[in-house]
Amino acid sequence: MCMKKSLAADGPPDGVLIGIGNVNDHKDRIAAPGAGGVPGIVSALFEEVGLTHADLWVSRMGGSEQVAVGWVDGDRPFDFTLPGRDDLGLRGDAEILPFQLVHAVLARKVSGSLSHLRRIHADCPAPLIHLESPPPIADTSYAQDHLDVWFKQHGATPKVAPAALRLKLWLLQTRLARAICDDIGVRYIVSPPGVQDKRGFLTREFWSADATHGNIAYGRMCNRYLAEHAASLIGVPA
Repeated sequence: MCMKKSLAADGPPDGVLIGIGNVNDHKDRIAAPGAGGVPGIVSALFEEVGLTHADLWVSRMGGSEQVAVGWVDGDRPFDFTLPGRDDLGLRGDAEILPFQLVHAVLARKVSGSLSHLRRIHADCPAPLIHLESPPPIADTSYAQDHLDVWFKQHGATPKVAPAALRLKLWLLQTRLARAICDDIGVRYIVSPPGVQDKRGFLTREFWSADATHGNIAYGRMCNRYLAEHAASLIGVPA
């Protein structure tokens, strides 16, 4: 995780202590009753990161749904038009799908990834916010040469989809995640200023070695943002 690597290399930004734990290590306890449920996870995470309390909780749940839906081409490459981003155009070598269909498929995945956010928010002992996932990179050749290890573990090397499609899927994912956060009452925090180019892609200095995540510099930007805006973020109603 880029934020965790940044903390290990740089220490706490501006003296603001940040502890990072993995809810997935404890997700089997989400539905457990009483102290074995979310309160138990809270206690386990405190112990994991070495803290006794927190003034702000930050979610990085989900974020890879767009990767699963269309980051690589399948047997039937597709594309779609994203409302508000006609500038991204359509590829000529693919089946054009209705926006409503792509929306429905991606919405189901995003909803599943964030399914526990409502329960965690209800039982969280401090204000909770949700950080946006890193934008995609524009260089498809780089992405092809730096496939995440997950793809290598699941058969033949696939063909990475064009940059415009990957950006459209990410933008749609962010809209869906924001809508869920708004419904729950969790503040949605967009990518830190300065990490995207004019079209919305992740700028070169923040690319990582696996092409789907941000690097340590991206993690540093996230940590600094949290530190610099801690006071206003903590003011979010719990």
